[in-house]
Amino acid sequence: EYYTRRNEQKRQIVSSLTYPLIVLFTAFLVVFFMLKYVVPMFEDIFKQNQVELPFLTKVIVKFSHLLEQNGLIFIISMLAVIFGIRFFRKKLWFRKYGGELLLNFPVVGNYIRKVYLTRFIHTMMLLTNSKIPVINGLSMVIKMVDFYPLQNSLKEIEEEILKGERMSTSFSKHKIFDKKIIALLKVAEETNQTEFIFQRLYDQYSKEVEYQSKAITNFLNPLLTLMVGFIVGIILIAMYLPMFK
Repeated sequence: EYYTRRNEQKRQIVSSLTYPLIVLFTAFLVVFFMLKYVVPMFEDIFKQNQVELPFLTKVIVKFSHLLEQNGLIFIISMLAVIFGIRFFRKKLWFRKYGGELLLNFPVVGNYIRKVYLTRFIHTMMLLTNSKIPVINGLSMVIKMVDFYPLQNSLKEIEEEILKGERMSTSFSKHKIFDKKIIALLKVAEETNQTEFIFQRLYDQYSKEVEYQSKAITNFLNPLLTLMVGFIVGIILIAMYLPMFK
């Protein structure tokens, strides 16, 4: 059940980000083509006619020269970054700083945090429903959740609970957990209804993740389309300005 739900979440994330990634890739190709081939053609025409270039056109022409001189280096650097991520992604330092970086991303960071919190809550719900004690459940979840900031927080929480700290107090020391989780865990401790509380938390968070997934898609799609249009528009205006002059 855990892996079925995790695969569903993966499909949800992939479907949410597929279109924005396609738009970004298309934008990169369009801008690359225009700077590499279209701008130099216009530049030759301007040189032949000895036209004085406006500031915006000079900036775009400089970008075109930079791409021509360093285009290969740029492509190699991009490939090196991609291979570097794939090679180092299992390293502790990469997981630590990569996780922190992801959480600090605007809009997307909060969504990623909720995705992993939902996985954690779902697993705890399954384990507590199976009458496994919370401390044993935490120990198992630490091995299952492959996200360093959450994993590290859960390790510290496990140690604090073993020392006699209340569960809600331990969770409240880590900013990755929402106030809602902490408040409901306190209720779970007072009422001895841990499995019921995790069930309710899972119902809420799974709906929130689904809603945020749709909201991010609806927000990013028009934003990226406008961005592509803006960049292409700027390049075209820069090329036509000397003609109007």
